[in-house]
Amino acid sequence: MQAELTLIRQDIHAHPEMGMEEVRTSALVAAKLKQWGVEVTE
Repeated sequence: MQAELTLIRQDIHAHPEMGMEEVRTSALVAAKLKQWGVEVTE
């Protein structure tokens, strides 16, 4: 899991977004949480 989290962190840093406009980042995090079985409210 640590390797996967590192890849996610690197991806987020490679695609910076302006404050309060984190559309790509929030979609990525929500998708991963759902994949891991966490209920996500968007």
